[in-house]
Amino acid sequence: MANVEGEAPYDGWQRLKADLVKRWNAPRKNPTFVVFFVTTLILYSGAGFWLEVFKLAFGIVSPEQSSASIRSAIATYFPAIAGGAAMQLAISEALRSVRALGQLTAWVLGSIALVLVFAANLADGVAIALGLLGSAVALVFWWLVNAHEKSFHDDQPPPVAATGGEDTGRDLLGEAALAEFQQ
Repeated sequence: MANVEGEAPYDGWQRLKADLVKRWNAPRKNPTFVVFFVTTLILYSGAGFWLEVFKLAFGIVSPEQSSASIRSAIATYFPAIAGGAAMQLAISEALRSVRALGQLTAWVLGSIALVLVFAANLADGVAIALGLLGSAVALVFWWLVNAHEKSFHDDQPPPVAATGGEDTGRDLLGEAALAEFQQ
């Protein structure tokens, strides 16, 4: 790609990094986004995981029984979060490089999920650790994908600069000075 003389050459990696940093930081200013993220993605969507942890913590099941159940809960949790985010990203207006990275992320997380489900000889502790890592990556992925989703952002206050304030029926500030000048 030819560039205008004096311009730095195009760097797609830099553009991708800048977009990801912007997506990471933007939602933090919106309590609606953060509350939705915590309640819906961590608490409600993770209910199967939390149920198994509760059963283990209160001695309802033995640690041996609980490990297999926690493993299954995690193996179904993070692929659902990542898969939904990947589909949403695929049909979005995001940068092509972000969409490509999204497909790679979904493929890697899907592969980890398959290992957790089908590798019976993998120790439960290792599988749970891999599942927790996959869950963390899936949650970050969801955060980045939905960073610009307007329905998760707080309502913006009405603009006041263009109207002269919220009370549009009051006298404009310059009218009193103008009246004095005209006398």
